[in-house]
Amino acid sequence: MTSRPSKNIWIQRQQCPCGDWKCYVTYEGDAEETSIASQLVKNDTSPSEAMISPYVGMVFKSDDDAFEYYGNFARKNGFSIRKERSRLSPQLGIYKRDFVCYRSGFAPAKKKPTGEHHRDRKSMRCGCDAKMYLSKEIVDGDSQWFVVQFSNVHNHELLEDDQRDVRNFVQNRKKVVQENDALLTEKRESDTMELLEACKVAKYADENFVYDFTVDENDKVENIMWSYSDSVHAYNMFGDVVYFDTSYRSITYGMLFGAWLGIDSNGRTIFFGCALLQDETSRSFSWALQTFVRFMRGNYPQTILTDLDPGLRDAIQTDLPATKDVISVWNILSKLYSWFFQPLGSRFAEFKSEFDTLCRLETTEEFELQWNQMISVFRFNADKHIALLYSFRSSWAPSYTRGYLLA
Repeated sequence: MTSRPSKNIWIQRQQCPCGDWKCYVTYEGDAEETSIASQLVKNDTSPSEAMISPYVGMVFKSDDDAFEYYGNFARKNGFSIRKERSRLSPQLGIYKRDFVCYRSGFAPAKKKPTGEHHRDRKSMRCGCDAKMYLSKEIVDGDSQWFVVQFSNVHNHELLEDDQRDVRNFVQNRKKVVQENDALLTEKRESDTMELLEACKVAKYADENFVYDFTVDENDKVENIMWSYSDSVHAYNMFGDVVYFDTSYRSITYGMLFGAWLGIDSNGRTIFFGCALLQDETSRSFSWALQTFVRFMRGNYPQTILTDLDPGLRDAIQTDLPATKDVISVWNILSKLYSWFFQPLGSRFAEFKSEFDTLCRLETTEEFELQWNQMISVFRFNADKHIALLYSFRSSWAPSYTRGYLLA
């Protein structure tokens, strides 16, 4: 069984624009992503090895190294950990880190609208005092992290490493999934608050740094976005065409990463801003679009390049009505194999050739005629992906986007 990684890893979004998770029959990720996935499985299935317990005075090169080490120690000893608190300063950035057992502390009671306390579900936290606290110091010009407090005293049972408990673990997998989801929520909340604190420090150092965020009904950060003064300046010169890349999602938190990019006069990619969004709804995209325009001092792009996403398209039509929405042909072509290879089989190559021809046509009349012929030849009358592509044709087909400012 493969658990979620302790480090945050980003993968390409796998939900189809039609809303189905089953459309991508294969995923041809790059070699690095494949290597990461293989390494995660390898780490989860490796035999238990002797490991030195953390101790006061132990030194790490970075807080990430310390968290990984403590996480490995925890897994080999039958418990999990989470990031509890961090402290920042304008001079040192993050200079203190508290890592604790996942059952540390007590969950706060939630309030009903009447003010009456209640719990939605039993809390996993039981006041466990197991912990590892670190402090950063500068030694000979290099940052080093020292363990300043450590305790491995737990007030709850730890998972035993024998076949009986492995069997019980599998039999109770539903409960474990629910508990891991609760832990993941806690970790996401901790790290997003840490990101928010980092934005505050950046704002303190540069008054022209801009950021904004939204919170839910429980005052938890749900969306956050930021940009730098240099990015705003670059947008004023090269912001006629922007690319809003929303193709990556965190497999650790489930959050969507959106990056605003452009091209300068030398053909180099430039950064305008980025956002972490809680979901892929029109509401979240709308907030991101409005916030971006506000960051860029009310200047709207002439053209926005996006991925094929109905929710994002709806938001653009509402919030950027005068901006041309263009979906790159490459984005469309990259989906064809997953959508059509299985139903077409040996005819897929013929279909791909026909589709390439569509992308070279000059006029919309030629496109419509060729499209209808393709539908008839391959009997696509009831195919949902063909219907989706046709409904978006004005945004991706070159015969429709010809004349748009794209560079």
